[in-house]
Amino acid sequence: MTDFPSVLDKADVSMVRHEPFPHIIVDDALPQDVYDQLAQSYPDPMNLPEKMRTRNNHRYNLLSKWGAAEFSFDAAAPEWQAFLNRHDSPEFVEEVFNLFPDFTEDSDSGKQFNVNALGPNLSGKIGVDDFVNARDVKARSTVGINTPVTEVSSVRGAHTDSIRKAYVGLLYFRHENDDSTGGDLEIFNWKDDASRSEWPVSVDRDLLNLVNTIEYRPNRYVLFLTTSDALHGVSPRSVTSTFRRLVVTSGWLPGVDHYDTDTTHGLLRRLKATVMSKIRRALGRAQG
Repeated sequence: MTDFPSVLDKADVSMVRHEPFPHIIVDDALPQDVYDQLAQSYPDPMNLPEKMRTRNNHRYNLLSKWGAAEFSFDAAAPEWQAFLNRHDSPEFVEEVFNLFPDFTEDSDSGKQFNVNALGPNLSGKIGVDDFVNARDVKARSTVGINTPVTEVSSVRGAHTDSIRKAYVGLLYFRHENDDSTGGDLEIFNWKDDASRSEWPVSVDRDLLNLVNTIEYRPNRYVLFLTTSDALHGVSPRSVTSTFRRLVVTSGWLPGVDHYDTDTTHGLLRRLKATVMSKIRRALGRAQG
């Protein structure tokens, strides 16, 4: 697993920013030749059905080892299979956790992550132990796109990610022909007089302060812990015919409801998602 480069090879603890929530920005995350090869073989969104690829500024998952995706992992370019294998590995989870020592502790069984450091009584909310072994956190990488923009809009407003994730990372593959503006990552904190909630799925921007805007640049990786107040969103993007390309890495805490290949329920959900993706591809070919 570890012979392929990691997006965190250049990262260290000193680069972590703690406000408004723990995050790190790594520029030129991958070696340039590796990045260029991945960019050249990026799954082609033009293979999506026309109805999907012409939808205004909408996110689709193109490729993943597990979970819903439009294209088959087995048909992916070898370098993409290697990338996903590397960043879906237990070794990558430990690389992530090594950057945040305030959230982890060492034990006889290995590095453990303090679940409740993400937010009040999180372990009780999702039914896991207070400390989980890094090896029990399931990593997932998803190769995705945002469709072209026909009307200025944001692909996702202010929110926090799933309460069931320990971390989320974004690796940007900006196309050389992408001259659109906006579509950058925004990070927020609550205004002093705001009525706050934990892990909100959507937040009115009037309740938030914009703390930083992180530009969508090629080969930039942004990683953050999904604390209860890890508020972020995407700025509005200008009208453009260009797709936005990005890879999402995430770490799922154990004992939760997702496409876990180790449970019957997870396998059934994955099977359903796979079948639906194949049906959409078949309909797209028929329409084309």
